[in-house]
Amino acid sequence: MLKVAISCHSWRDRSKTRLPSWLAAPLPVWFGLVLLLGATLVKALPDDREQPLYISSDTAVRDEKAGITVYQGDVDINQGSLNIRGDKVTVYFGAEGIKRILAVGGPASFKQKPSADADEVKATAMTIEYNPEQDIILLSEQAELEQNGDVIRSNKVRYDINSDIVEAGGGADNRVNIVIQPPAQPQPPSQPQ
Repeated sequence: MLKVAISCHSWRDRSKTRLPSWLAAPLPVWFGLVLLLGATLVKALPDDREQPLYISSDTAVRDEKAGITVYQGDVDINQGSLNIRGDKVTVYFGAEGIKRILAVGGPASFKQKPSADADEVKATAMTIEYNPEQDIILLSEQAELEQNGDVIRSNKVRYDINSDIVEAGGGADNRVNIVIQPPAQPQPPSQPQ
């Protein structure tokens, strides 16, 4: 089950809010977000990181000293169930491997299957930043996160995969839009004929 971290003194007095301004939302928005997040966005398949990494693009430029590779033109990255697509993707490397992936597109996309029996988590935004070391996804501009038909749309979405926490906040209108599917209804037993 996902948890939403909210730390503020008063929903009415936003001047005392400790959250970033894009997260200061009316209580009904957070209530809806909590309901949505109860629909289990969970960790990725454990063997994804053990799979080979495949990258396809029109061009690639590697700066060995800086530890950065920039891929441009219909970039497609795959590793196990993980898929990241964008017009331009920058991969930042460290001593232990990939530190950060920054995808920009119109929009860029992120998909990953949390477990063998779960639906994919799908995300789109104009900018997607994925930090595999901390398992955090940051979506900016026209952000959308979806699983099992439940959808959260906002200007910014931060998803911490390890702690199952999603934070969302708007832009100019500070709106978070959520679609929550009704729970599946059990099917009545079939009648013998």
